[in-house]
Amino acid sequence: MIDIIYGIECHLPNAPQLKDIDGSNLPTKKQKFIRIEIPDSFYEVEVDEDDVPSYNEEQIEFIKREFARCREGYWFMSNGFPIFITGDHYFYLNYWTLESGIFPDYRDADRKWFLFYEEISKDKNILGVIRVKKRREGATSQASCILTKEASNTENTRCGIISKTGGDASDLFANMVVYGFRAMPMFLQPRTDGTEDPKKRLILVKQSKRKKTNKGLFNKREGLNSFIEWRNTALNSFDSGRWSRLLIDEASKFPTEVPITEYWNIVKKTLTEGANKVGFALMVSTVNPPNNGGQEFKNLWDDSNQFRSGRITPSKLVRYFAPASEGLAGFIDEYGMSMKEEAKEFILANYRNNDQDTRDYPLNEEEAFKFNQADCHFNLDNILLQEMNLKEKPIPLRRGRFYIDGEDKIQFADDSAGYWLIYKFPIKANNFEFRGNVMYPRNTGEYGFGIDPFRHSMTSGEGSQGSAWIGEKVDTTKESSGAPVAHFFGRPKMKKLFWKEMLMASMYYGVPATIESDAGDDYYEYFKSDNDFKRNCLPMLGKKPDAVVDPQRKTKVNVMQRGVSSADAFALSKQLEYCINYVEHYSHLINYPDLLDELKRYDHSNRTKFDRTVSFMIMLLTLTGQTKSQAILKKKTPLIETFSPNQFSGY
Repeated sequence: MIDIIYGIECHLPNAPQLKDIDGSNLPTKKQKFIRIEIPDSFYEVEVDEDDVPSYNEEQIEFIKREFARCREGYWFMSNGFPIFITGDHYFYLNYWTLESGIFPDYRDADRKWFLFYEEISKDKNILGVIRVKKRREGATSQASCILTKEASNTENTRCGIISKTGGDASDLFANMVVYGFRAMPMFLQPRTDGTEDPKKRLILVKQSKRKKTNKGLFNKREGLNSFIEWRNTALNSFDSGRWSRLLIDEASKFPTEVPITEYWNIVKKTLTEGANKVGFALMVSTVNPPNNGGQEFKNLWDDSNQFRSGRITPSKLVRYFAPASEGLAGFIDEYGMSMKEEAKEFILANYRNNDQDTRDYPLNEEEAFKFNQADCHFNLDNILLQEMNLKEKPIPLRRGRFYIDGEDKIQFADDSAGYWLIYKFPIKANNFEFRGNVMYPRNTGEYGFGIDPFRHSMTSGEGSQGSAWIGEKVDTTKESSGAPVAHFFGRPKMKKLFWKEMLMASMYYGVPATIESDAGDDYYEYFKSDNDFKRNCLPMLGKKPDAVVDPQRKTKVNVMQRGVSSADAFALSKQLEYCINYVEHYSHLINYPDLLDELKRYDHSNRTKFDRTVSFMIMLLTLTGQTKSQAILKKKTPLIETFSPNQFSGY
């Protein structure tokens, strides 16, 4: 039998004869899942001096039957229909105690999840599942149960737990894993190392005994030799060794220094040995705002799409989602079936009208990842629309590098390791000129160029990236003008190599480069004379844009001032203002998915991690003209200042 659940063909065993299915002898309306009752005799079991229980023949038969059901699954009748649940689901319903002290109820929504898990956990090409959930869905309890059952039944099983913080992982371990394990009946509970209240690790192995032999003393390790432990939230948690099961809880809420995409790329290596799969990860979470982990999680979700890639996805994960109307407490009938329409009405009426975040109770995938406008500085709907447009119809971008030919001209070469992504090449390349020993750009009316450099001259390891954008100036006579056309993102080994890249791009597009000047002034000497051309290239540096000249300041503006300073509060506010305006009117021209991604997460109060956006903002300042500041200051400031609703129109 095959049941297709969330895009995956799940294989079920063939149904036994009707007489062998539990509940078949009951009237149809009385057929439902009934939790097993443990015989009273198990409450008076004799144990030896090592606490090993002694079971009678009747008890042994019961134990054998229950072990078989927990391993192979279970059939029962429900309202006239034969229903199969997996062994893990059977164990969860009958022998797992929730942190609230009660047993779980049977829900058909949970049946689908456990069938899905059973199928994918056995697939050699799938290393885990990324599960988006509603609040109080029980996903973490189910994952905790799966880890505990696996460690309790299989030798040499290593299970790990990590959450959004170490404290959360510790609470999960104590209140779900250890609590659930201690509540299991004796015949299902394996021996431990004797620790009554483990804080960090639950070790499922009998205490070591010292035995004497002719060769001397040795320790004999008995039992399963399995364990479950939690660790603090860090990139190196569970990054080595072999892991049988990993529970990655609240993966959308990981701290910014532990992005979930980077963490997964590290930890997934511990789930394989060579070409062989040895473990499986359960990643569960509600979705956080984009700048607090939500976008990283969304990126991993997108790379785990079995509907697009089949079972072999780029991330080696598959994804799982159930609408909030399925399995919602209070809207489940006596047979465990979801009352979907009633639940949907309740969600819409009660949660959405009380400012409840849509992501807490999503009715579809889109709602699960619907970031609120309050989470974003810019028009989020415009960004999401353009992201969708690019997914449906991707725009080709050419990756490559610039180089100097034998005639001191700049050429472009395709290179998969290049730092540049080009959307449009200049209509007239190398439109610059020399006047004596000085180089001048000649496309200043066509393009703008903004740069956010990194600070240190020599680079090693991780750090901020150098980023730059070249964009077309808006021409109201051209429908598609105003687009970013070239993007640099990377960190060359030497700062001088970075400035060489910037100068070559400036020459190729014939446009002056405006620099975020807070990262030092080493660029000045490079452009002045310390470059490959041994020429004065200072005119290829953009001066302070008019847009960031505060007309209220009485201090005379230095017309030779280069670049933009983020320490200038007026300049900083103008950068955000221009970017808000651009996204409002021209977001459909952004053909760079990474920029759209970063715009959703951008935090203007803490912008050091948003190199793409900072350089993009500086570029936008240059799209409205270059250095008329002296003339502006000489003009009389009007009594009432006026603003255009679109700052880019008319340029």
